[in-house]
Amino acid sequence: MRRMSVASEENIEGKLFIQFIALHMVSYIKKQMDENGLFSKFTIQSLLDELDTIEYYQ
Repeated sequence: MRRMSVASEENIEGKLFIQFIALHMVSYIKKQMDENGLFSKFTIQSLLDELDTIEYYQ
């Protein structure tokens, strides 16, 4: 069996960590939307699209 290189393992672990954080963020957003009655106005995708337009200017 071929072992992955250390860099590849770190890359995979980093991607998994980002996915883990993203899952928690989406879960929190869904909970807040439910608690605040926002599902009547937005879908998850439409809310994420709205947030996508927010940009950082320096």
